[in-house]
Amino acid sequence: MKRCKHCDIKLDESVYHQGKQCKTCRNGIQRYGLSRLDQLNLLKQQNGKCKLCQCKVELFVRDNQAGVIDHCHKTGKVRGVLCGGCNTLIGKIDAVITTLDLNEYIKNVKLYLD
Repeated sequence: MKRCKHCDIKLDESVYHQGKQCKTCRNGIQRYGLSRLDQLNLLKQQNGKCKLCQCKVELFVRDNQAGVIDHCHKTGKVRGVLCGGCNTLIGKIDAVITTLDLNEYIKNVKLYLD
C-alpha cells in the first residue's frame, strides 16, 4: 500500500493523490510550505480554534467549522488558521487598508450597524 511521503496517510482510491504525496500535502507545501501534519500542528498550537474569533475549527472538512490557512498575499507568510468568516473579513480589511484609512472604515462600519 502506497503512503504519502510527507504525512504517511494511506494513498488509495479514497484519497486524491499524485505520485507519492496526497493532494493536501502537495497543495499545502506549494502554497504555504506546510504539509498536512504541519497544518494540523499549527491548528493544535491554536488549541483547535480560529486565531481571531476563537471559534472551534477543523481542517480538511467541508462544513461550517472548516478552518483555512491564512497567509499574507504579498509575502506568502503564514499567519495562522482562521474560520471562513474571519478569513473573508481579513481579506476585506486588507483590501481596505490599501485604499482607505482603517479607522475611517471601522467608524463607517459602526455607524452603519447602529
